[in-house]
Amino acid sequence: MDKDTFDLLRVKTFLERDPNADVIIIANGRELADSYWKRIKEHLGIEKRPYIITNGNTWDGYPFADSLVLKIGRWWENRNAREVMLHTKLAKLTLPITYIPPFERG
Repeated sequence: MDKDTFDLLRVKTFLERDPNADVIIIANGRELADSYWKRIKEHLGIEKRPYIITNGNTWDGYPFADSLVLKIGRWWENRNAREVMLHTKLAKLTLPITYIPPFERG
């Protein structure tokens, strides 16, 4: 197994076991969260739409119960991080994502 695809493999394994689970992403910026999710979608070929928590938005009503929470980049700098981490106890799995390789066609 390529070490660069370890995080991707963990996400893939979880979504194969529980395809109906919601995905919640916490990141410091919207662009970073979108780029990581785009890479995950391209690699796995899924059409889910994640809930993204960034500094400028509210996250009331997000479905933390039985979800997959992805902590991307410098997620701890998100002003909502402390409160979100209290709710991740309800999630099925919380994964820190360090790297997802770019998708190469061909």
